[in-house]
Amino acid sequence: TQRGVSRTVPWVRLTFVGFEVPQRSTVTWAELLEVLPSVHADILGGDERLDSDLLAAAPSLRMVSFVGTGYGAFIDETAAKARGITIRNTPNIMAGAVAEHTLGLLLGLARGLFSQNESVKRSGWPITTTSELAGMRVGLVGLGAIGSRVARILVSAFGSAVIYNSRNRKPDLEEELGLTFFELDALVQEADALLLLLPTTPQTVNLLDEARLGTARPGLLLVNTASA
Repeated sequence: TQRGVSRTVPWVRLTFVGFEVPQRSTVTWAELLEVLPSVHADILGGDERLDSDLLAAAPSLRMVSFVGTGYGAFIDETAAKARGITIRNTPNIMAGAVAEHTLGLLLGLARGLFSQNESVKRSGWPITTTSELAGMRVGLVGLGAIGSRVARILVSAFGSAVIYNSRNRKPDLEEELGLTFFELDALVQEADALLLLLPTTPQTVNLLDEARLGTARPGLLLVNTASA
């Protein structure tokens, strides 16, 4: 199966200091298999998945730099460690874009934009009741670089009440933005909208299962922009 892989990371600095950097705007899966055996470092910035088979085809590979934060779904970490391959990510590089995307999805759900768009395409003109973000209780699962940006915008631009759950409490943000920390079960039960802003790890897979979601308020708005 061939899949296009986008390569948009600038290479100028690497080539300037003497590295040979093969690059293409797109590359097929078969082409990736051809180039990997001679690669010592890979900047993973597209939709390719470095599974155990691909890593086995890269005997010279020593480092993978992931353009983004959560790389669990893109790199077989166990296989990489077994081969002595170092993995590094680029925290914050996409934080602004993901935060904006998250808020766009939330606005679309709250204001019924997606359902109304589909109805209008079928020559309908629906009369629906929608919700404002002002005063809405928005729960954030994850308050890292992306979650923090989302919280700031929700509070300052929309006047939302933001509650959150995170591995570590953020007292500075709690004081600055008026955020309230909740344990996850309570967060799900109290939120009008729930935003997932987490990396994919063994600890976060299936974090919101059927039983937990079954305790949520009727009509809960759920936005999942956790890394896939």
